[in-house]
Amino acid sequence: MPDWSRRDLLRASGVAAVAVPMSTLVAGAPVGAASSSEAALRPEELAAFGTGAVVFHVRDAARGEVAILQGADEVVVRDPQLVARVMRAAQSAQAG
Repeated sequence: MPDWSRRDLLRASGVAAVAVPMSTLVAGAPVGAASSSEAALRPEELAAFGTGAVVFHVRDAARGEVAILQGADEVVVRDPQLVARVMRAAQSAQAG
């Protein structure tokens, strides 16, 4: 059995677990809901991220705390609105 790090486990399980809720989240977003700072990324911004996957993990829903993982990097942010949208999308994906 291979040695799995916490990051490997999150990457393997998180991508599958978040795939449906994220598509629900994006599809369910109301038109005009994003502010100018939340607008879609421009091609040059996307190019700066490279080709690797970006995974996020809701660490503490009550506090709105999310861990964002890309490659070997991890950053933890507080965004209660994002967490609320993701949790609602996950709940609707489970119900549907």
